[in-house]
Amino acid sequence: VGAIARNLGSKTPIRLVASAKSWLCHGGVNRRDAFLPAGSPEEVEKVSPLKTTELYLEHLKDAWNHANPEHKLADQDVTITVPASFDPAARDLTAEAARNVGFTHLTLLEEPQAALYSWIDNSNDTWRDEVNVGDIVLVVDIGGGTTDLSLVEVTQDDGNLSLNRIAVGEHILLGGDNMDLALAYRLKMKLAQEGKELAPWQVQAMTHACRDAKEALLNDAELQSVPIVVPSRGSKLLGATLKTELTQQEVQQTLVDGFFPKVAVTEHPVQKTRGALTQMGLPYAQDAGITRHIAAFLSKQANALSGNSEAAQQDFNPFANMPGMPGA
Repeated sequence: VGAIARNLGSKTPIRLVASAKSWLCHGGVNRRDAFLPAGSPEEVEKVSPLKTTELYLEHLKDAWNHANPEHKLADQDVTITVPASFDPAARDLTAEAARNVGFTHLTLLEEPQAALYSWIDNSNDTWRDEVNVGDIVLVVDIGGGTTDLSLVEVTQDDGNLSLNRIAVGEHILLGGDNMDLALAYRLKMKLAQEGKELAPWQVQAMTHACRDAKEALLNDAELQSVPIVVPSRGSKLLGATLKTELTQQEVQQTLVDGFFPKVAVTEHPVQKTRGALTQMGLPYAQDAGITRHIAAFLSKQANALSGNSEAAQQDFNPFANMPGMPGA
């Protein structure tokens, strides 16, 4: 259903609700107010980030119940993953949305911790051979809208290895959405050099097309380029429909060099305005270099471990203010 919505949304971007989870954790807006799709005209029906979350869960519930009519989803133990850096309000709203669609046996689980559980499960119990007591595991979770960083310490309990999360990074609004925007703005500049200017709604539509092209190019190293068609409005404009392409080289340069540069641990995020990352109204990270955010996180935790910062107790308080969150 997400792919269908995205494809339809590329044709009518003013009616597409995107980055809903990022909006759900945006403290600068009332997350119960109906304002999505952000920036769309008044005649377009609006929904709130909370309602959008309910609609996601409602769809999943209906799909499950259709396939399992004798075992309704509301009767099951349901686990919903959330970013580790979700603020308490976003966690509460997620739980509220789940209750509103009938989920009563509910557990919220941090996404980096879920990734760690998956690694343990897939290792068939050999993970204990790969770590030693005192090791620190860094979990880097780059999603569609956020980058989550967590540190997990390997400890010993009655002779058995155990894992304890000891630190969580700040809420970094930086992920696949930003990569798609960066690719779209690269193509916008390429078209501008050809004397072709795009309206904001066309850039928005091209962003969704870039996502599909990006995934195709990254999944097939032999594919050199993917055509991008920029939609236009009105029958008179059909002949003027703009066409361009996204190449393998452009994807590699934009994403690898822009988002995953090779840096020293002393290189931390640069605070500067990045238009391509802020067009959608969300407080995106100003520095697109995910590796620099990792460097800053690791440096901060190294300082905290040495006991030199007041933040040490906060940063290393596992599951503080997180009722219902299971331990490792």
